Amino acid sequence: MNAVESVPEHQIDTPRLMGELASYAVTHFADEEAYMRSIGYPAELLQKHLAHHAAFLKRLDKLDGAATYLILDYIQEWLLLHIMNEDRQIGVFERSRSSNG
Repeated sequence: MNAVESVPEHQIDTPRLMGELASYAVTHFADEEAYMRSIGYPAELLQKHLAHHAAFLKRLDKLDGAATYLILDYIQEWLLLHIMNEDRQIGVFERSRSSNG
């Protein structure tokens, strides 16, 4: 994020970056969701996690055309909260599964 923040906004190709981010997110989410299924992640938690992913992509779409700083603020906040809360639960589940069997 810092590299983008240091470039004047008029020099940032925001639509291209948003497209690349959305494409990467779709791939990353699919990989993460496949992993969650492979470890037997509980269905209700998986569905909640998938809903978070879908909401992120929907919000990205709505931010198309917004000021770059608003986009960066949203992405930064979402990533921090998602990783610290939702993704962390995957690790907790994996560790408990490994220690139990």
